[in-house]
Parts: sequence; C-alpha cells; structure tokens
Amino acid sequence: MINKNNILIKYTVIILTAIIISSVTLSVILTKQLQHHLIVTHIELYPSHISHITKDHSEIFNNFEKSLVINEVLSDFINEIKFTGNIIGINLIGKNGTIIWSEKKELTGKNLYHNDPQFIKAVAGQISYLLENQDKNDGNPDRIYGKLLKIYSPVIINDKISGVIELTESDTDLFLSIYDNNKFIWIFISVSGLILYVLLFQIFYNSYRSLKRINKQLDETQDVTIYALGYLAELRDRETGKHLDRTAKYVEIIAAELKNHQEYKDYITKNYIRDLVKAAPLHDIGKVAIPDSILLKPGKLTEEEFETIKKHCESGYMILKKAEMKLAFQSFLKIALQIVKYHHEKWNGTGYPDKLKEGNIPLSARIMAIADVYDALRTERPYKKGFSHENTIEIINSEKGKHFDPLIVDVFMKSHEKFKAISLEYSDD
Repeated sequence: MINKNNILIKYTVIILTAIIISSVTLSVILTKQLQHHLIVTHIELYPSHISHITKDHSEIFNNFEKSLVINEVLSDFINEIKFTGNIIGINLIGKNGTIIWSEKKELTGKNLYHNDPQFIKAVAGQISYLLENQDKNDGNPDRIYGKLLKIYSPVIINDKISGVIELTESDTDLFLSIYDNNKFIWIFISVSGLILYVLLFQIFYNSYRSLKRINKQLDETQDVTIYALGYLAELRDRETGKHLDRTAKYVEIIAAELKNHQEYKDYITKNYIRDLVKAAPLHDIGKVAIPDSILLKPGKLTEEEFETIKKHCESGYMILKKAEMKLAFQSFLKIALQIVKYHHEKWNGTGYPDKLKEGNIPLSARIMAIADVYDALRTERPYKKGFSHENTIEIINSEKGKHFDPLIVDVFMKSHEKFKAISLEYSDD
C-alpha cells in the first residue's frame, strides 16, 4: 500500500524544489536581460548628444591629448555634458588611455585606461558601459541603490575618434525603473510558480486519491478471495471461518513479539508481518484435494489414510505454486508457499512432508505450527472436546524443542494471555 505521508512529502520536496530552482533561474535571467536592455536603451541617447556638443566645441578636440589645462571653453563643454543627465563625474581620456581632464585633478595626466575593456571598446567606436557598486564612504549623497553607471562614449571629430569621454551617472529614474521592473519580475514568477505548484499538486493529489481508492479495493478483493479459498478448504473439514480469523491473529501476535529479538529484528518487517497474516488463512488449502471419505471420517484414521491426509501440504503447495508462476512480481504467496508446505514440520525433524529440522524449517511455517496446534487443541471437534487454555499451553510447552522452535515457544508463553482472549472473542459459539 502507498504510504501517504512519505509520498506527499517527497512530492512536495521534489516538485517545490524544482519550481523554486526554475523560478529563481528564470528570474535572474530575465532581470539581467531587462536591466541590460534598459541601460542600453538609456545610454544610446548619449552618443548623438555628445557628438552635437563636441561639434560646437571642436577646437577642444583638434589637439585633444594636449589639452591638459582647463580653459573657459572646456568648462562650458563640461557643463553642457553634465546637463545631459544625472552626471556626477567626468573624465576626458585620450586614445592611448591617458586622462586629459578629470574632476579629480590628481588623476589628470595618468594613464589608467590602456588595458580597460570598456575603454578599448569605446576607442574602437562602440559605446560601452559598466555598472558597479558605489563606494559607501565616498560621501556622495546621490548614491541610489548602491549602484553607479559608467558610460564610455567615443569622441568623434571629422569621422575620426579623438578620444573617449567617461561619464559616471547616478540616474534616480533609471535605477528606480530597473528596481521596480526586477521586483515585478520576481513577484510575477514567484506567484506563477506557486500557482503552478498548487495546480500540479491538485492534479497529483486527485490521482493519488483515485489510485489509493483503487488499491484499497484491490487489497480488499484480494483479502476476501484469500479468505474464501481458505474457508472453502476448512468447510470440507467441518471447520468454521473463525478458525481462519483466530490463526491469522495468533501468527500476528507471535511475529510482532518475535521482532523484538535481536535475531529477527531485521528479518521481521512490517511487510513480512502483513504478508504472514495475509497468507495464514491458506495454510490448509491442500485439503480440497483430500477425499471426503478420509477427510470427514469420524473415527481414527488408518496408517494409509493418514498418509493420504499428509499429502494436503504438497497439494496446497502445488496449487499456490501454479498461481505464483503467473505473477511477474514477488507477492505474499512466497510466504504462503512456505506455510502451506511446511507448517506440519517439527523442530526435531519428525514432521512432514520433508522431515526438515530446526532452522531449515522456514520461520513462517514454525510460527504457523504453534498457531495451528493451539487452535486445534482449543477447538471442539466431532471426535474430541476442546482443551482448556491452561492444558493447551502445558502441551505446547512440553513440545518445546521437539515439535516447536524453543524460541517461538518462549514467545508464545510470554503472550499466551492474548491467545486466550482471541480464542474467547472469536469462539465458534
């Protein structure tokens, strides 16, 4: 049966993780693309504007790299550039990377850009930009969202590149637009991911409930079929269906108690106990192959008749083996085959059909042996009275190490009161 809690937890972790990773990845990609698009769209306005200004002040750039002093014309040029946008810093750079003019006078004359990738692009005629974090200690009150935009625009005079203008911009509107758009993308994708998860979960959960209902119906049908087959055999032996109920509960008690022992704590699992209980009603299914004249004989059986009776173990085994061969997976029939064939074997090797001894007898059959004998002793039959609980446990204890596994007898003695309660609750009366 599907474990509801485990499968829902696994689904939640796997699908939610996949959606989160996909959403974060998509959000990062989209925000970077949008940011790039907004910045590129924004800075595309500068080349034409700077070109117009430089035409009006072309005398500055006729000998650009030698213009190392601020003059009135250069001052007007700088002011016009600043008026272009929220420019907070300007550097005029020669083609060789030397700073011709800078608002930071200590930088003038220094060659700081000859290896700068953005400068190299600008010298080649391509406007470029760099988005960087602003120094928190620079005392600049215009810092917006901790980012500055540096724009590298080539200065073109008479169709020739004379140098590069580096503009440092803190554009409130630009960065606010980027921030708002990024925020919208993250919210939109997060909500979409959540909605997708809820829809997938609803589809999964409805499918799970439908599958669970079908599995439950199949399990119940299987249990009823098993019971019916077991009851068919018991009816031929004048037993009642309660014998099947009692023996199934007896084996469950023994297996649950036996699991506490070190030797079997790993072997006896929940699935093992489930299959053992499911298989128990089939233990005497081979009786369907025994003639009524022998099976229903009220008196003592002859030696030959008893040999015929003993064949019910192998007959039952063959019936179930043919059924198991039609399955493509392992089922409870594996344990059922062990129980059917070997539940009359004895610990000392005097049982039937194969005279197996001690640990060679499958554990399921050893458990079934005590459950079956206890119920047989306690039940009234046409040829005998039922034994009391006290007499029954004495008989079973006396067969410790002979008929029965000593450890399983010990387990039985610890829990025999539970056996008594079941025999009374499910009495044939």
